[in-house]
Amino acid sequence: MGNSLSRFMFAAAMIPPNAPLSERIAVLSKYISPQPGSNIEIDRSLTASNAVTTKKPEQLYGWIKLSPPKGQCFVVTTDKNRPDQNICRTTSLKWFLKDLDAEHASISWSIKTSPQDFGTPVSWSTPYTIAKVLPAGSKFNTETSLPEFFKSCTAALGRDNGTLRKITLTKFNNQKWIIRFPDIDTPLTKKEKIETPPPEPKKDDGGHGGGHGGGHEEKKDDGGHGGGHGDKKPEEPTTSEDKEKLKDEPEPWTMNSGRGFEMNVENFVSSGAMPPGKKGTCRYVYDYPPGDYSKGRLECHHTDDYLYVYALIPCMKYLLPTKK
Repeated sequence: MGNSLSRFMFAAAMIPPNAPLSERIAVLSKYISPQPGSNIEIDRSLTASNAVTTKKPEQLYGWIKLSPPKGQCFVVTTDKNRPDQNICRTTSLKWFLKDLDAEHASISWSIKTSPQDFGTPVSWSTPYTIAKVLPAGSKFNTETSLPEFFKSCTAALGRDNGTLRKITLTKFNNQKWIIRFPDIDTPLTKKEKIETPPPEPKKDDGGHGGGHGGGHEEKKDDGGHGGGHGDKKPEEPTTSEDKEKLKDEPEPWTMNSGRGFEMNVENFVSSGAMPPGKKGTCRYVYDYPPGDYSKGRLECHHTDDYLYVYALIPCMKYLLPTKK
């Protein structure tokens, strides 16, 4: 038995087996830098390389340092699709932009301190955000969504001088998404069946799942959210009857109409200017989960560049719903 493994196997328990999560995290935080719960950023030296930031932003990464006490090892799970790492001395581990949790734009790991330890979840917030898209020409429920990464989210409040309420999402290549909001929000009122949106990309395709298992699924709750992206790609229809049935099915919305607002897709601009007359629709919520105004969500169908867009909007907290 190797020395590092024996230290893990026989070291005295650092954390009582039945300790509450807050106590477990408090114990581990002494040996982790930056501490769990704090804000982390990618290695700034990487942004000097245009090739990395513009072509493959998902490969950008930062560092988290673990310093186990003498005679102790940590077993760290950074992602379910990567092998666990046995850390017995001070070590800096990478976290990747592609591991962002699409629900919170955070990084989540699990750390074990002994064979009897079921693992303590630890996480860090980031200043970044993420979206899932289907390019124009795709088909709902038959295509795999792709991630888009953004280095910043900024909000502009409406003014009496005519300035629009808007959100700007900026990619790592400085391309911008502009989301303009109407003066008066239009609530969603029509009830409809919750459908299943396009499936989640696999991690080796540059997906953004992270250790949470990947999806941005909005679980159905009292606020009316529902649906979710599955891990398996649905089978293509094989018979003419199946194809006709799929053609007649309603388009899947992740945001249920039980809550939130809607607007014309012309309010969403992803590449300079939206051609007039687009018939698509955007739905949005100011609070997700319901009651939490620290982040919002946007979903658009049939834009100029995309069939489908679903985005986390952390700076939505600076805007307030407007009523007649």
